[in-house]
Formats: sequence, structure tokens, C-alpha cells
Amino acid sequence: MLSDLQQRKIVRMFEILDTDGNGYIEPSDLVRLAGSVATAVGLRPTSAEFEAIRWRYLASWDEARPFVDRRGRVGLDDYLRYHEQLASMPEAFESRMRSLADFVFSLLDADGDGRITREELSRFQAAHGVPESLSEMIFPLLDLDGDGYLSAAEMREMLPQYYLSADPTEPGNWLFGPIEAALA
Repeated sequence: MLSDLQQRKIVRMFEILDTDGNGYIEPSDLVRLAGSVATAVGLRPTSAEFEAIRWRYLASWDEARPFVDRRGRVGLDDYLRYHEQLASMPEAFESRMRSLADFVFSLLDADGDGRITREELSRFQAAHGVPESLSEMIFPLLDLDGDGYLSAAEMREMLPQYYLSADPTEPGNWLFGPIEAALA
């Protein structure tokens, strides 16, 4: 069973993914978000990297297919059930999170130097609806070792926190911006 905080974080993610705000996640939402993210990190729509991002977002749709309704979409209740099922399978969830963390890290590390800067994170968060002013405030929370950058190890620690942690003080809770209701 997901805790109240976990549910609110999943609702936040649902709101991010439901790009047209119709109350459902559909493949077209994921394509739009992938395009926003790819553009935010400076990729041209005709590039192979842009297409790889689009493919990765759509691959997440395939993982949720058992929760898709007759109309080919996922509502909030089914999205919550999907994440509850994922959380109940630790090995599968850990594998998925590691893969997702590595994907997000490589996506954000635009210059390929093995670390994510404030600016790189800010562009990613902006594509997910986080204002730059908040992103600036959030970065130090995510920079676990205080070196001014995010490492792949930090990303691998924070992404599972976002999905699994019931502790409101965990820094990973801030990865996709504030969860006002969850942190109130």
C-alpha cells in the first residue's frame, strides 16, 4: 500500500505526464513531454537523440499497458494501482529505477562531462513545469555531497526516493519540483 506522501508524489507525476490536462495519460501526452524535454536540453527534432528520448518515453507506456483502459489511456486510479504494483516488486522496481535514473542522467548531462549542473537540471525541471526560481532553490537539496553537481550515483539514489520514500525529508522528493500538498 502506498503511503499518503507516495500517493501525492505519484499524483504529481500523473499531472506532469497528463500534458493536455484531460485527466488521462495517453501516448500523445508522452510524445509531447518527450518533445518538451528534448527541446529543453537542446536537441533538434530531427536528431537521433531526440527520437531516442521519444522512444524512451513511449517505452514507459508499454510497461503500464496492463492498466490501460478500453480507450487506450490511463486514469489516475489506474496509475496509482500501477505504481502500487511496481512498489510491491522490489527487484523489478529497482531494475526499472536504475534504468530510468541512468536515462535521466544521460539526458541531463548535455555536455557529457559525467555530472549535471544547476543549469542542466533547471532545463529538465522547466520541461516538467518547475519554475527556474524553484529549480535554483531545489538544486542544493539534490546535491547530496555538496560539490555543486549531481552525479549518476546521486540520481540513482534520488529517483527511487521520489517513488518509494514515505519520509517527507528525503531530497529525492524534490526531483520533479515541490509537492505542495505532500509537504504541507
